[in-house]
Amino acid sequence: MSYFVAGLQSLFERIPQFIQTISAQVSIPRTDVVFQWNEPCRVGREVTFSVLSHRNQYGELIDSDQILIEIHVGGIAVPFTVEIFENPRNLVHLVRFVAHRSGSYTVSIMRSGQHIRGSPFIKIFDAGPVDPLKTAFANYTSTVVVTNNIYHSLDVIAKDKYGNVCSPKQLDKSLFNLRVNKLDAKKTSHNAELVVVSGDTADGNSTMLLKISEPGCFRAIATYNNIKLKNGEIIIISLTESEASEVDRIIKSNDTNLSYQIKYFSSNVFDKARSAYSYISPRQLTIKEFYLKFIPRTICNFRIRPHTKFSYSGSHSCDPHILTISDGLQPPVTIWCEKRNILVAIFNRYLQRSLGGSESFQHKRSFFYQEVRKVHASHPSRAFTKLRITNLNRKKILKSFMSKTARFDVSDWCHNFEVSFELEEALDWGGVRRELFEILNTELFTPSENGLFTTFDIENKQALIHPNTKRADSYPLSFYELCGKIVGKCLYDSAQGEAYHLLVKARFSRSFLAQMLGLRVSYDYFSSDDPELYKTKIKYILDNDVTELNLTFAEEEYSSSGNVVKVVDLKSNGRFITVTEENKIEYLNLLSQHRLAKKFTSEMDHFLKGVHMLIPENLLAIFDESELELLMCGIGNISISDMKLNCIATDSSRSFGKILRWFWAIVGTFSQEELARLLQFVTGSSQLPPGGFKELRPSLQISPALVQNGLPTSHTCFNQLCLPEYDSSAELKRCLILAINEGSEGFGLV
Repeated sequence: MSYFVAGLQSLFERIPQFIQTISAQVSIPRTDVVFQWNEPCRVGREVTFSVLSHRNQYGELIDSDQILIEIHVGGIAVPFTVEIFENPRNLVHLVRFVAHRSGSYTVSIMRSGQHIRGSPFIKIFDAGPVDPLKTAFANYTSTVVVTNNIYHSLDVIAKDKYGNVCSPKQLDKSLFNLRVNKLDAKKTSHNAELVVVSGDTADGNSTMLLKISEPGCFRAIATYNNIKLKNGEIIIISLTESEASEVDRIIKSNDTNLSYQIKYFSSNVFDKARSAYSYISPRQLTIKEFYLKFIPRTICNFRIRPHTKFSYSGSHSCDPHILTISDGLQPPVTIWCEKRNILVAIFNRYLQRSLGGSESFQHKRSFFYQEVRKVHASHPSRAFTKLRITNLNRKKILKSFMSKTARFDVSDWCHNFEVSFELEEALDWGGVRRELFEILNTELFTPSENGLFTTFDIENKQALIHPNTKRADSYPLSFYELCGKIVGKCLYDSAQGEAYHLLVKARFSRSFLAQMLGLRVSYDYFSSDDPELYKTKIKYILDNDVTELNLTFAEEEYSSSGNVVKVVDLKSNGRFITVTEENKIEYLNLLSQHRLAKKFTSEMDHFLKGVHMLIPENLLAIFDESELELLMCGIGNISISDMKLNCIATDSSRSFGKILRWFWAIVGTFSQEELARLLQFVTGSSQLPPGGFKELRPSLQISPALVQNGLPTSHTCFNQLCLPEYDSSAELKRCLILAINEGSEGFGLV
């Protein structure tokens, strides 16, 4: 009986607390959302929705800053405007935005750090009408090879004016057309048979089925609604069946020493042709001539990549054997080859093979990773073989790491590094390794750290970096080779699987990225790399008559006191050649090559030597500058809603649920820098993979720690954050900020 009475007494004692809890929950104002458009909605129009925070039973409203709104599509934040006002019943957040990208939009609405009912909301936006200027051939090459009298398929990706892929039902097949003209004859018109199949491919693209009735060289222009497609002008090489069979045989044999006899023109004057040979392999096309019939001399090399172009026009445009080759890096070369069409077809097939068969970044990246694994397949399996790098000195990390890896060969760099630091007790299951590369990236690529890299505006922390020719003498060129090896290692490890993914923490200039791809820089790069020079000089020259400026093809270099110390000719005797309206574009391009490339040729060569130790040069060439940056560096914006959606809580108890609610409310107030520090504390890296949190392997986890009021801890090898119990959210915030700022570097056994 005494136990029963004691139980009743305990129950009655808890009734006031229970009533207080219920009252507090009732007093929380409800928040609703009203979307003011019908789905699916077309992109391009402004849409609105209202977030209505109702008054509670006491007529109270929550503070407006307790409402957090985020809109994302494909992991990218969407800009929007918010108008906040009150009415007798609600606090209203009126949100307006314009959707430019089709697909699923995630609208996240959080109150006090917690998603409201139904959040995140998924809203669908469809592509707009087909825009011919955005519609393009997939897997584009400037030259397409077909067999005469056999249908050849050309896939077309139809897009709207914002670049969204249109659905098959939005296409009118009758509006597609392909005008074909023959180049190798005076008669230019040619009747080609064309059949368009809309939405017949797996990804919903349209397919043009083209049949040409005779062999030869043709120029084709593809149109939609009588407007030329974005890349709608192509050259078509039509082979006979025997020629097509010869090309197939050569591609299958993978012959690296195949040659054709040619005539080489030093100019377009026919009587100056010299006998030579054209050698073609899966990697390059080389033109050689022979002295005394056995002493070879290489005239030029052209790599198998999209930037190498063929031209069939000129003073010999009616000759079916003439070919002009250019790559933007060297003067164009004109040759005469009896088997020109076969030579072009072989080049085209090798090029298609090097691209992986698709223009999308996702397919290119998958193909790149696959080929990197193939290249190094002969080395010991890094997934099972670790290479220990021990006792690294944090205070002298660059020199310490260089000394540890000085004798490493390619096979060593292909191992999975297992890392430890001096006086730090830790087991490396991946987290310590990630932190090592995070530190190396910061040391190597932050301009203020050691001067290996700099910017044109050193005061601007967001400026893009390039090699620093005025660095300290203590950093020789070998450090740039180390930079290249670190970049190559990050790309190589990422190719082994998501669990090994490493990011390069650097904001390279666009001209630097272009040179990594083997591209020639032009004056356009000034707008991103040196915007101040572009605004004050380059744009002025472009927009105005330069006759009165007295410019010459030379660049003056000044000392720190402002005195001219050197005059560099941009071309032979350039200081004596005046810049005119006719040659000012040439001047600007030569200026860009001097300032953005030639000034640090040695540094770039050593950097590329390090990269190419692990990553073949031809594989990088399949990307453009933006894709290369995304491949190396991932995304920079950290979304709280994306983080919460892809986070796993390993404990569902009520007490830990309270800690989680406090945690998300605190994280909702973090700046991007604090979010990056939190990400580094939990995962060992301050940057995300290209797909955001959903690509983290293992997934982000939050677990309870078996202590109270202590500092949060992390297991970076498992992307796990451990939160102790706290008496208040203020105490949790204090400990969390202390942990991510003081504990984001360094490892211990926890």
